[in-house]
Amino acid sequence: MAKAKAKQGGKREKFDVVGIEFRVTTPTLKQMEKALPLHAKIEREAKNPNDPNALKVVLKDKPWENFHIGYLRRQVAEQFAPLVDEGQLRLADGVIRFLDADHSLAVVTLSLRPG
Repeated sequence: MAKAKAKQGGKREKFDVVGIEFRVTTPTLKQMEKALPLHAKIEREAKNPNDPNALKVVLKDKPWENFHIGYLRRQVAEQFAPLVDEGQLRLADGVIRFLDADHSLAVVTLSLRPG
């Protein structure tokens, strides 16, 4: 995970997006790959039956606006979700600059800011 200082005071970190293969078809991923970079937002999904700490990755760019493509890894969500819930951490909108359609891989860069 690469880390860098953000210009606006937060930390920027890269996170894997998992579960893409269950949510997005390969042809759609290939279209998304050609459209990079894609803007994304992170949303809490506390009622997720598989992970009450779930943090889902949702695209903001048309034609995929509000399309849920996957999740941050469980270990990341376990660390960040309580802080987000308590208002101690804000996950600013992110950017997906890497997407491999053939292997259903993506990486989102997020700015982590105090709540």
